[in-house]
Amino acid sequence: MDLEATRPTGRGISAKTAPAVEGSPGLRLPAARAIWLVLHRWAGLTLVVFLIMTGLTGAPLAFYDDLHAATARWVRVDPPAAGTPLLDPIELHAAAGRAAPDARFDRVELGIEPGRAVLFYPSPRGRDPLDYDELALDPYTGAEVHRGTWGDITEGWHQLMPFIFRLHYTFALGEVGRVALGIAAVVWTIDCFISFLLTLPHTPQRWWHRWRQAWRMRGPSAGSFKFTFDLHRASGLWLWPVLLVFAWSSVGFNLTSVYNPVMSAFGATDPRDALLTQLAPDDLEHDWAARLAEGRALARQIGATQGFEVVAENGLSYREKFDAYEYRFAASDDVSHARPQSRLYFDRATGEVLALKRGLGGADANGLHEWMVSLHIASVGGVWYRAFVVILGLAVAALSVTGLVLWLRKREARSKRRAMRRPAWADKGGCT
Repeated sequence: MDLEATRPTGRGISAKTAPAVEGSPGLRLPAARAIWLVLHRWAGLTLVVFLIMTGLTGAPLAFYDDLHAATARWVRVDPPAAGTPLLDPIELHAAAGRAAPDARFDRVELGIEPGRAVLFYPSPRGRDPLDYDELALDPYTGAEVHRGTWGDITEGWHQLMPFIFRLHYTFALGEVGRVALGIAAVVWTIDCFISFLLTLPHTPQRWWHRWRQAWRMRGPSAGSFKFTFDLHRASGLWLWPVLLVFAWSSVGFNLTSVYNPVMSAFGATDPRDALLTQLAPDDLEHDWAARLAEGRALARQIGATQGFEVVAENGLSYREKFDAYEYRFAASDDVSHARPQSRLYFDRATGEVLALKRGLGGADANGLHEWMVSLHIASVGGVWYRAFVVILGLAVAALSVTGLVLWLRKREARSKRRAMRRPAWADKGGCT
């Protein structure tokens, strides 16, 4: 969001010489306002590429599952005959091991859906790396239907949506891109507050009337600059709360070294922080059926105590770092059931519960975190909210484009003013 000071005028204003308005709060003084404007302008110019890219790539991700099924034929799997039941998750996990004996699968997939292939993510058994990192099986027969590298667009159109996800999350640059986008998200978060301040009137006279104008848009008949300016400012104001949510949650996804301390300062806690790093045994064999039964029983016991039921399962994983199992599920009182966020950790050797991280929403910092994650990945609100996220992604890109247009128009106006003030002898290359 920009402000009226960006409008081309016949004279400029500097932070050093701008007069103060008597009785106005410090941030509303024109001098301070000019400083905030410069910060907003440079933040916007720095973020323009990041926000256009993440906005345009984030829009289709709201319908990732549907679009992935449309672009990757192997995702949809028909049953061999009417009424054919789905394989048990443990059987399907064993089938993955048979299909890829050179790989290790440390996760049992529990969220099996009719008509949809089940993806497994292998790890190498030895030191030699695998030439693939995803394996898809038919949920009815256990037959392999796909093997490849997630997000490798050179494999064909079936990797289009994973590739878009990689662009959105890391610019498809791995760890370097993830950190770069995390830093950009920090700047974006700070700029959200700066841009909001810049919409506030800097004079106390008719304050509400002046600010109310910032929420309105004039039509194209008002002129291209006024229309672009109003589109940039008003759309940014109307979308401001959700833009802040997406900006700060992006920091959480990409730069936890910044996100976690800030959230902890507001009272957020993560029971997984208490988990101790353990030395896992070599060549460990897992009794997945027994461990799954154990995880389910523990979740039911805790649910009976805390007043929730398990309504969906996502997976059972072995966390080698902690020598523990992670049972991931959705509880009846969680924010989202579409993408289960509750996680139960229990010791491999003793079965003792080590930690329980809930996906429970609430007014505290933990609940706020769960809501921000669910809103960002569009796992709440159904199809209508996902459609809104598509519009929001396009709006983020549009805000960046309109901000760039306003800066270019202002820059052009400043150049013209300098040219008008230029002495005639300077254009002749000499002095008189």
